[in-house]
Amino acid sequence: MSAAASSSIGSLFSVSGKNVLVTGGSRGVGLMIAKGFVNAGANVLITSRDEKACSAAAATINCPHFVASNVSTREGCDELTEHVASVFNNRLDILVNNAGTSWGEPLERKSRTNWGMDKVLDLVSVAVSYDVVYHVM
Repeated sequence: MSAAASSSIGSLFSVSGKNVLVTGGSRGVGLMIAKGFVNAGANVLITSRDEKACSAAAATINCPHFVASNVSTREGCDELTEHVASVFNNRLDILVNNAGTSWGEPLERKSRTNWGMDKVLDLVSVAVSYDVVYHVM
Protein backbone atom coordinates (compact mmCIF):
# COMPACT_ATOMS: atom_id res chain seq x y z
CA MET A 1 0.00 0.00 0.00
CA SER A 2 1.34 3.42 -0.87
CA ALA A 3 2.03 6.06 1.78
CA ALA A 4 -0.75 8.24 0.33
CA ALA A 5 -3.28 5.41 0.51
CA SER A 6 -2.21 4.55 4.04
CA SER A 7 -2.57 8.18 5.10
CA SER A 8 -6.01 8.39 3.47
CA ILE A 9 -7.22 5.27 5.28
CA GLY A 10 -5.77 6.55 8.55
CA SER A 11 -7.70 9.79 8.30
CA LEU A 12 -10.84 8.01 7.14
CA PHE A 13 -10.92 5.88 10.30
CA SER A 14 -9.41 8.42 12.68
CA VAL A 15 -11.19 8.97 15.99
CA SER A 16 -8.98 11.86 17.00
CA GLY A 17 -11.16 14.56 18.54
CA LYS A 18 -14.29 12.39 18.47
CA ASN A 19 -16.50 12.21 21.59
CA VAL A 20 -16.89 8.67 22.93
CA LEU A 21 -19.03 7.24 25.75
CA VAL A 22 -18.05 3.81 27.08
CA THR A 23 -20.54 2.27 29.50
CA GLY A 24 -19.08 -0.43 31.71
CA GLY A 25 -15.76 1.32 31.16
CA SER A 26 -14.13 0.81 34.55
CA ARG A 27 -12.76 -2.67 33.94
CA GLY A 28 -12.43 -5.56 31.53
CA VAL A 29 -13.34 -5.15 27.89
CA GLY A 30 -14.87 -1.70 28.46
CA LEU A 31 -11.65 -0.39 29.99
CA MET A 32 -9.59 -1.83 27.15
CA ILE A 33 -11.88 -0.18 24.59
CA ALA A 34 -11.74 3.16 26.44
CA LYS A 35 -7.94 2.96 26.58
CA GLY A 36 -7.77 2.34 22.84
CA PHE A 37 -9.91 5.40 22.14
CA VAL A 38 -7.88 7.58 24.53
CA ASN A 39 -4.64 6.42 22.89
CA ALA A 40 -6.12 7.24 19.47
CA GLY A 41 -6.85 10.84 20.53
CA ALA A 42 -10.59 10.63 21.25
CA ASN A 43 -12.36 12.50 24.03
CA VAL A 44 -13.60 9.65 26.22
CA LEU A 45 -16.14 9.50 29.04
CA ILE A 46 -16.22 6.24 30.98
CA THR A 47 -19.04 5.20 33.25
CA SER A 48 -19.94 2.34 35.57
CA ARG A 49 -21.94 1.99 38.76
CA ASP A 50 -18.90 2.31 41.05
CA GLU A 51 -17.49 5.85 41.36
CA LYS A 52 -14.20 4.68 42.92
CA ALA A 53 -13.70 2.15 40.13
CA CYS A 54 -14.45 4.83 37.49
CA SER A 55 -12.01 7.25 39.08
CA ALA A 56 -9.23 4.65 39.34
CA ALA A 57 -9.81 3.42 35.79
CA ALA A 58 -9.82 6.95 34.39
CA ALA A 59 -6.53 7.69 36.15
CA THR A 60 -4.85 4.56 34.77
CA ILE A 61 -5.68 5.41 31.15
CA ASN A 62 -5.29 9.20 31.45
CA CYS A 63 -8.98 9.82 30.78
CA PRO A 64 -10.24 13.11 32.27
CA HIS A 65 -13.97 12.27 32.03
CA PHE A 66 -15.75 9.70 34.18
CA VAL A 67 -19.02 9.45 36.04
CA ALA A 68 -20.74 6.82 38.13
CA SER A 69 -24.14 5.92 36.72
CA ASN A 70 -26.68 3.14 36.98
CA VAL A 71 -28.20 2.53 33.57
CA SER A 72 -30.48 -0.21 34.86
CA THR A 73 -33.11 2.43 35.66
CA ARG A 74 -34.83 5.01 33.49
CA GLU A 75 -33.70 7.74 35.89
CA GLY A 76 -30.10 6.55 35.62
CA CYS A 77 -30.29 6.62 31.82
CA ASP A 78 -31.72 10.15 31.88
CA GLU A 79 -29.02 11.38 34.28
CA LEU A 80 -26.26 9.84 32.16
CA THR A 81 -27.71 11.38 28.99
CA GLU A 82 -27.75 14.82 30.61
CA HIS A 83 -24.16 14.38 31.83
CA VAL A 84 -22.95 13.26 28.40
CA ALA A 85 -24.65 16.24 26.76
CA SER A 86 -23.01 18.57 29.27
CA VAL A 87 -19.50 17.10 28.96
CA PHE A 88 -19.54 16.89 25.17
CA ASN A 89 -21.60 20.02 24.42
CA ASN A 90 -24.50 18.00 22.97
CA ARG A 91 -22.28 16.07 20.54
CA LEU A 92 -21.58 12.37 20.93
CA ASP A 93 -19.91 10.59 18.03
CA ILE A 94 -19.47 7.05 19.36
CA LEU A 95 -21.42 5.01 21.93
CA VAL A 96 -19.87 1.78 23.23
CA ASN A 97 -22.75 0.20 25.12
CA ASN A 98 -20.78 -2.26 27.25
CA ALA A 99 -22.69 -2.13 30.56
CA GLY A 100 -23.62 -5.53 31.88
CA THR A 101 -23.33 -8.01 34.67
CA SER A 102 -22.41 -11.61 35.31
CA TRP A 103 -23.48 -14.06 37.95
CA GLY A 104 -20.70 -16.56 37.38
CA GLU A 105 -22.46 -19.32 35.48
CA PRO A 106 -20.59 -20.98 32.64
CA LEU A 107 -21.59 -19.95 29.11
CA GLU A 108 -22.94 -23.42 28.38
CA ARG A 109 -25.27 -23.26 31.41
CA LYS A 110 -28.40 -25.35 31.34
CA SER A 111 -30.17 -23.70 34.28
CA ARG A 112 -32.75 -20.97 33.96
CA THR A 113 -31.84 -19.48 37.37
CA ASN A 114 -30.96 -16.04 36.02
CA TRP A 115 -32.54 -16.37 32.61
CA GLY A 116 -34.81 -13.35 33.16
CA MET A 117 -31.78 -11.17 33.92
CA ASP A 118 -30.57 -11.77 30.36
CA LYS A 119 -33.78 -10.25 29.04
CA VAL A 120 -33.62 -7.30 31.46
CA LEU A 121 -30.06 -6.54 30.32
CA ASP A 122 -31.16 -6.73 26.69
CA LEU A 123 -33.87 -4.13 27.36
CA VAL A 124 -31.59 -1.86 29.40
CA SER A 125 -29.06 -1.95 26.59
CA VAL A 126 -31.71 -0.74 24.16
CA ALA A 127 -32.90 1.97 26.59
CA VAL A 128 -29.41 3.41 27.05
CA SER A 129 -28.79 3.39 23.33
CA TYR A 130 -32.09 5.07 22.58
CA ASP A 131 -31.63 7.76 25.22
CA VAL A 132 -28.15 8.73 24.17
CA VAL A 133 -28.73 8.47 20.43
CA TYR A 134 -31.99 10.39 20.49
CA HIS A 135 -30.85 13.19 22.80
CA VAL A 136 -27.15 13.61 22.13
CA MET A 137 -26.02 12.04 18.85
